[in-house]
Amino acid sequence: MKIRVVSLLLIALLVFLSAGCTGGEAEKVETVEVIRGDLTETVPISGNLEMPERVNLSFGMTGEVIEVLVDRGDRVAAGDVLAKVRTDEIEAKLKVAQLSMKALQIDYEIARNRLMESLYPRYTGTFLSDIAGTWVALEELDETLAEAQRLMDSWNAEGLGLQLDEAEAILAKAKNKLHKDRWPLPFYVKTIEMELDKAALAIDIADAEIAATEVTLPNAVMTAPISGEVSWISLEPGEWAVATVPVITITDTSVIRMKGIVDEMDMPYIEMGGKVVITLDALPDRETEGKVVYISPVGTIQSGVVFYETTLELETADEMFKDGMSATADVIVEETKDALLLPVGAISREGGSYYVIKMLDEEQSERIEVNVGLNNGRFMEILSGLEQGDKVVIED
Repeated sequence: MKIRVVSLLLIALLVFLSAGCTGGEAEKVETVEVIRGDLTETVPISGNLEMPERVNLSFGMTGEVIEVLVDRGDRVAAGDVLAKVRTDEIEAKLKVAQLSMKALQIDYEIARNRLMESLYPRYTGTFLSDIAGTWVALEELDETLAEAQRLMDSWNAEGLGLQLDEAEAILAKAKNKLHKDRWPLPFYVKTIEMELDKAALAIDIADAEIAATEVTLPNAVMTAPISGEVSWISLEPGEWAVATVPVITITDTSVIRMKGIVDEMDMPYIEMGGKVVITLDALPDRETEGKVVYISPVGTIQSGVVFYETTLELETADEMFKDGMSATADVIVEETKDALLLPVGAISREGGSYYVIKMLDEEQSERIEVNVGLNNGRFMEILSGLEQGDKVVIED
């Protein structure tokens, strides 16, 4: 862990030599003045920048490249057309498939009409009349009516009534046969039905072929799925593009992250969403802020030390920041504003206490106990015991 001075009210420490007299000889001591400033406690993370929003693009079909509309370094927006492959052959196949579909539809109608004309004795749309059963019932009715006529001629009233009741029952039976029962179709009618089913199946197959061809056509045009920069391209007009083989890479340069590692001793001080300040080895004068977006739950061992992978997201992306650049991040753990500060060389420790040698005037000094706060190895926060402007001896 380290502590970084973000800003100091006094940019330069007022270090000077003050003279004291001992035994008539001048003795020079080095002193420093207590100042006010801001102090930040941080945990260091080392790593590299990366641009994670990156897509490798390929055509969804194999074909001859006829047009390339971008070059490396070009900026593109989502939906922009990047390149095209030839589709003449596919379009011709689609046209043939569509014409075949029309022919099959005609065949289907012909088969349907043949079936309608072949149904015997009639087709109601919902059932076939059992004409054979009806004929048998009507023959029984004729016999019954003939018997009834004979009884009328002989004036057998009782027998006549029974015959009429039987005739009514036979007539009801004939009606029931006519409207409810099915009559097995002749074989040739069944054959026409199968021809109709076959024509319908052929239409379904042709429809599927048309759909497959129509799906293929959009694959001949490559479009940008995201906005960004064309960071890599391997494509020229006239070349043969192979389906699924990447030929163009688009990188969103507006999204930059830093991947780094953290020592296990510093892990307790890092949390998700924690604020960070990032500097680059190649651009030390440029800083950017960010936050912790990922902390790996699994450690890795390097030279006997356990490290954890972390990912930091940058709030702003400087155009000079490039993928792969070495970077150092300071994860802010604690901050203090307008605090009293002293160099650590002016503060001594004895047991669990801290003290300084405070100058009372140019010749006299006294030992003062102080309470301290944040410490980065260069500066230490003074919580009590001194005031701004006090001069303290820097001991050897």
